[in-house]
Amino acid sequence: MPELTLTSWLDPLFDYFARESGIPVSDYTAVAGGEGIGATEEAVLDLLATGLLGKIIQFGTGLGCTLGAIFGKGISPRLKRELITWGQHSLTRVIDPKPSDILELRMDIDKLVAGLKLGDAGRITDALLRSPEELKAMLAALTGPRYAVPAVPTGAPAAPPTAPPTVPTAPAPVIQVYA
Repeated sequence: MPELTLTSWLDPLFDYFARESGIPVSDYTAVAGGEGIGATEEAVLDLLATGLLGKIIQFGTGLGCTLGAIFGKGISPRLKRELITWGQHSLTRVIDPKPSDILELRMDIDKLVAGLKLGDAGRITDALLRSPEELKAMLAALTGPRYAVPAVPTGAPAAPPTAPPTVPTAPAPVIQVYA
């Protein structure tokens, strides 16, 4: 029966680096791939979930992967390395937040408590999931700066400007002074 792994499809990509570092390709890919899975999970959660739900999911994933790898029966050593790496990535994001994460987490907890007290499903949802406006703003920020591009004119070309009309004027009167 073939070995169940999450990252064996990455072996050809990491083969060169594994050989150069003297590490078996399965070990190298298990660690790099497990870290990549954890980073992908983190990016998706940052986009869709608020700080509170993201931390809850990362804690659950981290704990599940780590304990499954440690106590799971019949799991191959490679899959254990992948799960432990993924689990440790997720757990470190929970216990080592950025200062901005702490502020967002505090606001999300306040929203959740208020929503639970009032029985307001909208507030509970706001405390756990990003709004469509937040998601749109985040995706727009990921695409880089926006530059104003002049609109392409359509229809007939504009006529060239005409010179302003000239109005003939009378010459100024000549005043002669005799002394």
